[in-house]
Amino acid sequence: MGQVRNKFNPLVYQFHPSNALVSSEKEKDRLKTTQLDYFNVFFGPATGPRGFASCGFEKTIKQLHSQKQLSSPKWLIGGSTAALRFLAIVSSIISKRNINHEMKEHFCEMMYQRGDTAAVLRPMMEAMYRICAPPELRKMVLNHPDFRIGIMVARVKDTYSELSDWSLKVTFGAYFFMNMLDPKYLEGFIDRICFYTGSEPPTFLDGDENTQKIKFVPLTEDNIYEVLHATTCIPFVQERCDYISGIGPGLYFDAAVTDLTLNSNISDSSVRALILGDLPNNVVKQTAFDTLLPWRNLPPSYRENVSVLCPSPEFVKLLPEQKLPSVHDWFNGRYIDDPELRKKNWREAYNLSLRSFDGNVFMDGWVGGDKLDADSEITMHY
Repeated sequence: MGQVRNKFNPLVYQFHPSNALVSSEKEKDRLKTTQLDYFNVFFGPATGPRGFASCGFEKTIKQLHSQKQLSSPKWLIGGSTAALRFLAIVSSIISKRNINHEMKEHFCEMMYQRGDTAAVLRPMMEAMYRICAPPELRKMVLNHPDFRIGIMVARVKDTYSELSDWSLKVTFGAYFFMNMLDPKYLEGFIDRICFYTGSEPPTFLDGDENTQKIKFVPLTEDNIYEVLHATTCIPFVQERCDYISGIGPGLYFDAAVTDLTLNSNISDSSVRALILGDLPNNVVKQTAFDTLLPWRNLPPSYRENVSVLCPSPEFVKLLPEQKLPSVHDWFNGRYIDDPELRKKNWREAYNLSLRSFDGNVFMDGWVGGDKLDADSEITMHY
């Protein structure tokens, strides 16, 4: 049975159900019975250490798998940090080590000093790639029978790929303003690529006619580290990624540019997707360009088959400085001078998620529509 809930604990997660869940008693009953296993696709945010707010997911899905309470296959889709987290889940299952914990610790120990260049960052990131996907486990990770992985990458159109950093910054700025008018303009600047495991690509990501189409490329032992470099390549922070085996030359950037969390209108009704949100109150941004536009959120039409689990404002209030971890913390002067404070804050966010993410997050955190009956019998195996 599920863990006993402490009624005096604040609610630290919100669950915003898909339209399909809200409108169907059958689907609600199915969720009550199966909980996390109800979902067959999981989307993670490409937002650096802010993803620590949902890392209890890793613990839970690994437990379910070890107890043979997880139907398969499950799609784990995301870019940047999400890709690292998802690879670490599968690597942990294979190796019987807690590689997600190792990844978190490496994140915490990475430090930026004033004056550091992209060349200084590179070996730290290369070490991260090999923590999450150890060389000796690559083949087993890529061929795991229970998990399929999709890693999102952004690629600049060939027209812009030879521009200098200065000219490219100007181009990014121009498209930021064009994106304010209409996000469709980004399709003239950036392509979306999904590197996938398994025999078939996740074509449901192509969505409807309003979704920018994706190029699907197999993820292989030969290109996995190149792909990880690309999907974590923050523009003008990391060294350029200009080649990936299996697709060839190009200028590849962090997935957040095109797919911060989800940027597809998934119309396939067989998909039951869960976004592992990292911002309170159901805020889901489609691209990094949208993060500076407070009025732009994931359109309601994208929520037909997609639910969101996110930290609540109470989660944030429980953190040491009442703020979520951020990639900007690495470059914050206060944390540069006192890196132990940053590490403490990040670890507390991670640990709060581990303590709080259990089988009741969907039932207790339900927001909108008819709330799930808190007294219903729930079959849980955590």
